Amino acid sequence: MTIGDGRDSVTLYRVSGGILRPGNGDVVLANAGSSEVFVVNIEGRLINRIGGPGDGPGEFGSIAWIEARADGGFHVGDSQHRRVTAFDENGEVLWTRSYNPQPETPAEPNALLAPGFVLHSTDEGVLLAFPTAMGLPDGQPGLLPMVGRLRRYPAEQDGFEEVGPITVLTWYEDPTAGSIPLGSMLGGSRLEYAAHSGRFAHTEGATHQIDVFDRGVRSMRIREVRPRIRFEPDSVPAGVVHVADSIPAYQDIRVDSQHRIWVQSAVDPARTRTEWRVFGADGMPIGSLALPYEFEILDASQDRLLVLTRDDLDVESVELLEVAWPTAG
Repeated sequence: MTIGDGRDSVTLYRVSGGILRPGNGDVVLANAGSSEVFVVNIEGRLINRIGGPGDGPGEFGSIAWIEARADGGFHVGDSQHRRVTAFDENGEVLWTRSYNPQPETPAEPNALLAPGFVLHSTDEGVLLAFPTAMGLPDGQPGLLPMVGRLRRYPAEQDGFEEVGPITVLTWYEDPTAGSIPLGSMLGGSRLEYAAHSGRFAHTEGATHQIDVFDRGVRSMRIREVRPRIRFEPDSVPAGVVHVADSIPAYQDIRVDSQHRIWVQSAVDPARTRTEWRVFGADGMPIGSLALPYEFEILDASQDRLLVLTRDDLDVESVELLEVAWPTAG
């Protein structure tokens, strides 16, 4: 998809996140393929492009995620530079915070270490991050069990010393596929996370459980009692099946502009539709929404849904859909 303003045009490639701005209807898109952030108005016209490849302030090595600030700005997580950059609503840099903690000592002598990774930042610069993710070889072929201790780092702290574990996460990775966390291999257990304007949520995929943090502090845990869906492999290598015996409880997660939690909970065998379950800001279930398989939710407002789609040639498009929620009574 090409977005233009009559003088300049940009092509969407590897969109890694999107934000619906309140009020004016602008859309903010993280375009990892060009290491830029695009601001597009409701007519699809490009009104600002921010960043670009590089090492300087406001530039990016590899955009991993984007999340909204409460003041209309946004944060961009850069996995290559291991830092978070905060921008105001006009795209000007507010602050940059690098993340270079001392790696943890592995619990086992044969553990494989991956660099630290930031998952979320509050507006003040409090970070939720892995100092180290550890791969724990189990002697079997296939996916690699991973363990990460998610920690909270206060904004005023410079040394990134250990504050104490928030939670220990376990998931599986393809050791040949690149950086960690990946979370994308054949229905094996994996880590999914998302954030919006100070709220962060994650699910490990092993159970129907969502942990929610507000301003960097755990605020609630959402649990459902639902059966896991059996994973029926066809052409999956035999070594993978031992960790892919069932589909992850939740296969994707989003926090929207209303602080609601969206989780993708099921894919029909024909891969034509997906079910997204929605929980309110208070953690109570609101309902579910069936979407075409190729739709990936980026953000939602009270009456609109921002989705990313990819066609058979992986050409990316962004669409705004109207959503009408049932009223009580």
